[in-house]
Amino acid sequence: MKKTIIVLAALALVGCAKEATRVETVEAPALPTSRVVTITAGFETTKTAYDEEGKFSWEAGDQIGVLVSNGEDIKQVAFVADEAGPVSTFTGIVEEGYELSGNASYPFTGVNDGYGRNDLAWDAEKGGWRIWGSIKPSLENPLASTPLWGTLIEGTQSFTFTTACAIVKFTVKNVPMEAAYAYLQVPEESDANLNGWFNMTDGVIRMDDAVEPWQDRYNWNVPTELNSTMEYYYFLPVGTLPEGTKFELCDSNWSPIHTATFAKDVEIVRNAVTNFAAIELEPTPTYTLEDILGTYDMEVTEGWASTNHETGLLVIEESDDAEKGNIMITMFAGVPGKQYGNFDGVNKLVFSSEQLFGANPYASAADHPYVALDFYTDTVVDPEFLVLDQGKIKGLADIMGFRACTEDEWFNEEEPHGGAWPWELCYGSLIATWHVEPVDPGSSGEDLNDPVEVDPWN
Repeated sequence: MKKTIIVLAALALVGCAKEATRVETVEAPALPTSRVVTITAGFETTKTAYDEEGKFSWEAGDQIGVLVSNGEDIKQVAFVADEAGPVSTFTGIVEEGYELSGNASYPFTGVNDGYGRNDLAWDAEKGGWRIWGSIKPSLENPLASTPLWGTLIEGTQSFTFTTACAIVKFTVKNVPMEAAYAYLQVPEESDANLNGWFNMTDGVIRMDDAVEPWQDRYNWNVPTELNSTMEYYYFLPVGTLPEGTKFELCDSNWSPIHTATFAKDVEIVRNAVTNFAAIELEPTPTYTLEDILGTYDMEVTEGWASTNHETGLLVIEESDDAEKGNIMITMFAGVPGKQYGNFDGVNKLVFSSEQLFGANPYASAADHPYVALDFYTDTVVDPEFLVLDQGKIKGLADIMGFRACTEDEWFNEEEPHGGAWPWELCYGSLIATWHVEPVDPGSSGEDLNDPVEVDPWN
C-alpha cells in the first residue's frame, strides 16, 4: 500500500534572508513491512533551484535518499520525483522489515559524471555522511546540487529539508578553453577539511566534524565558449577557509593555468553563498587562417624514439579537399607529403592520426614504404599544434616525428599505429615560426671610377 509524506523546503540563499520551512502533513495509516512509499514536494518552478528570493524547488526526476532501519542496519533508499510543480510525488520502495529512521538527504543520484559526483550520501561502513572530492554542478542551474538535510517531524509522516553546508562561488573571467577543472585546496597544516566523510550535527556538515577528511575539492565544469565568464561553485563543510587557501584553474595535464591564493582567513557560513571577488585573466587571442598558413622554420629538441632530429621546412596550406579538413600539412621536416586537418578558428590545429603522410624518403623504404606523422603522449594521438602568435605554432605531444611503416602496420585494427623501430625522426619539442627569406644585405661599398688626371701646374 502507499503512504504519502509531504516534503516542502524553503531555504534562504543570502545572509539577510530569513529561512522559512513550510511543512504539510497528511493522515497516514500504519506502515506495512513491505510497501511503496510516496514522498511529495515541490514549488512552481520546473527545476531544482533557488530562485531570486532564495526559495527551493524540485524538478521531475530529482532523487532524495531516505534512511531506513530494521533496528540493526541502516540503509539509504532513493525516492524519485514523479513530476514538477507546487506538489510533486517522490516514490521509493522500502525493503521488508525496514522503517523510516528519521532523516534524508539530497542530492542522492548514485551517478558519477566523469570524476564528479554531487551526492550527499550515508556510508554505513565509514559511519558518516559522504561529500565527494569532485563535483560537476549544472552550468545552467548550479545551486541544484546544494546538499540538503531532511528531518522527519516527530509524530508525523513529514520531512523538513534545510541546507546542510556552506556555498562558495569563484567567478573567473576570460576562462581559456583548455581549462579542464577548477581546484580548491587548503594548506596541509590547517585544520580545514573540504571533502570526505563527516558526522552530521543539527543537520549541518562542519569541518570540525570530519570522520575521514581530505583537504581539496575539484569542480569539473568546463567553458563552452572562448573567453567566457565561469562561476565555479563548491558546497563545503561550514568553517573557515584559512589564509593560504589556493584556487587554481588547471588543464587536462593536471598543470595550473592560473593560481590565486587567499591572503586572509574567510569564514564560510551555512545557507548562504559566499561570493569571492572575481578573477580576471588575460583574454585568449583569436587567429584566422591568414595567421597560420605559410612556410615555417622548425626549432626542436631531440626525442627519445630516434637519434635523428634533423629539421627542415614545415608547410601549412589551405586544404584542397574540404571534406577532409580546412587545412593540410604538405611538408614536414623538409619531407613532402600530405596530412589533412582542421583549424578551429581560434588557436588550435588538429590533424587526424588516421592518415599516412607520404612516401618514405629514408633508408628503410624497401620494407616500410610510408612514413606516418606520429605524435605520441602515452599512446599515439592526433597531431595538434597550438597557435602562440601570428606565424608561430607549438606541437602538442611528448614526442613527435616520422615513423616508417606499411599500410597494414599503421591501420591494423587490433594493434594500430605500428611501424619500424626506432623512428626515422623524433622531436621532444617543436616550435615553428614563419620562414623569412634572407634579405640581400646590399653593397659592402662602391668601386671607384677611373682616376681623373689633372695637371694644375701648366
